[in-house]
Amino acid sequence: MDNKVIQEALAFVRKHSIKSTGEVPEWGKYQKLVQEHLRDEYNLKVKVPKEYVYAYHRGKGLSDKEALERMAIGDSKPDDKPAAAPEKKSSWKFW
Repeated sequence: MDNKVIQEALAFVRKHSIKSTGEVPEWGKYQKLVQEHLRDEYNLKVKVPKEYVYAYHRGKGLSDKEALERMAIGDSKPDDKPAAAPEKKSSWKFW
């Protein structure tokens, strides 16, 4: 994800949450707002970028890790064990 776009998306969420008495708009309304915001000259329907989805989750009060997990981007493996070192084979065996 692009950090510059994330900053723009967070500013977009803050602006609209201030307009709606401090609450982030519901997902359906938020999608329409993003599509209007990102509309180009050809008026094509724009899919909501992942940076704006991340900003939406952060605006709802989730932490960075929780927002990434909601988007299925976070770490999928637990950090319980470090990776095992490869076994060394003895050099005297040649067959």
